[in-house]
Amino acid sequence: MKIYISSDQEGVSGIATRSRDGVDQAENKRLQTEEIVACCNAILEVDPDAEIVVNDSHGKGLNLDFEALPERVELIRQSPEILDQMYGIDESYDGFMFYAHAMRGTLGALLSHVWEVQDLIVNGKRLGEAGIASYVASYYSVPFIFAAGDDFYVEEVQELSPTTETAVVKYGMGRYVARNLHPKLARKLIAEGTKNALRRLKAGEIIPVELPDPPIRLEMRYSDTGAADAACMMPGVERVDGRTTLFVSDNVKDAYKAFYAQTRLQRTRLL
Repeated sequence: MKIYISSDQEGVSGIATRSRDGVDQAENKRLQTEEIVACCNAILEVDPDAEIVVNDSHGKGLNLDFEALPERVELIRQSPEILDQMYGIDESYDGFMFYAHAMRGTLGALLSHVWEVQDLIVNGKRLGEAGIASYVASYYSVPFIFAAGDDFYVEEVQELSPTTETAVVKYGMGRYVARNLHPKLARKLIAEGTKNALRRLKAGEIIPVELPDPPIRLEMRYSDTGAADAACMMPGVERVDGRTTLFVSDNVKDAYKAFYAQTRLQRTRLL
């Protein structure tokens, strides 16, 4: 069994703010690491020979304590210049897990966002980070098998991928406040959910997210015209209006690359 885990930080129990140097960064990293440890140990309990690849996909990609992870785990650690939440995913994986947060604008959800984009729309459907990640996984026929985070994120995942196993480890009470389960209980729920997901995957009960029919129309709406100006430096990107761009492709893999490339380009705008 080969499993891909993308580990963002905002969905971790006990975290209600993004890590800040010298304030809560060490605590947030520890809490994130312990949830991934619980997940990986559960995978190995089901399959001691499992191949596990973890992508440290939050911020600069320097969050997880590598030595705290089980020895069988391989870690994708990236430069912030090329950080990608699904880097390296391909058809060799049996399933992927995504620890994340709800899409931007979700009322009540903690730290909801889609990178720095205001809206991400694919063929008329608004997506969060889990949505675009699951689409690129489905391109390779890899099912979205497990997700953990706040209740709003879990609701979003269940609407996106009804067969995905989920675990609620905290409850959103606003953008910067959450009611958190005790971390030890959250890790137990994650371990149980992981094992259930693997059993259901083996039984054929979890399937890849359904992809939209081509052409794939990727619309991205930014906070200001400067960001859209910068995003349009990418060849093939069209301008819809002052804050919105459009990229059309015949497959979701290229659309995902366009999403990623535009988010990087818009960071270069003059404020």
